[in-house]
Amino acid sequence: MTKFIKSVAAAAVLATSSTGVQAASLSTDVNVQLPSIIVLSCFDAVSVNVGAAGLQAALLIDSLEEGLGEAEANSLTANLDAAAEVTEVGTEVDLNLNGVCAFRALVADGVTVEVEEATDATLVNGDDSIDASGITLASGNTSDDVTAGLGLGVAPTPISVTIPLDLSDATAPGTYSRTDLFTITVTAI
Repeated sequence: MTKFIKSVAAAAVLATSSTGVQAASLSTDVNVQLPSIIVLSCFDAVSVNVGAAGLQAALLIDSLEEGLGEAEANSLTANLDAAAEVTEVGTEVDLNLNGVCAFRALVADGVTVEVEEATDATLVNGDDSIDASGITLASGNTSDDVTAGLGLGVAPTPISVTIPLDLSDATAPGTYSRTDLFTITVTAI
C-alpha cells in the first residue's frame, strides 16, 4: 500500500509541474529478516565399522602382543586354558561422535543445545541388542548453554555427542542399528 501511495504522489508531482525541470525524491524501506539459528550441517546417519583389534582396544581387554610363550603338555589331551590369561574383559564402550552437527547463531544471549535420545535407545541386530541409553553431549550433559563464539562472521559451532554402548547382549556379528537414535535441538536463549 505504501508503494502505491508513493507512486501516486510521484505521478501527481510530475503531472502538476509547470515548465522547466522539476525534481521529486522517494525513499524506499528495506527489511531483511534473519533467523536466530542456522543449522549448517548435521549427519542423517552414522556407520561405524569396528574391527577385532579396535574393539579389543576400546573394551580395554588385556592384549598379549607377543603371545603366551611356550606351553607344555604331558599327554595327548592337554587343557592349556589360554582364556585364563585374559584377566579382564569389558562390555561397555563410548562411541564419541565429534562434530556430528554444526550451527551458527545470531543471538546476543546465546543458545541452548540439547540432545534427546529415543524412547527405546537400543540398537538391534535380529534378536541381539546393544543398549545405548544415556546419550549426552560431549560435556556429559544432555543440555548446554553456548554463549561465546556466536555470529555469522565466526567459525561454525560444532556439536559432539557421546553414546554409551553396552555390548553385553551383543552375541552375534553384524550391524546393530536404530533409526532416529537421538535428536539435537538448538534454541535461542
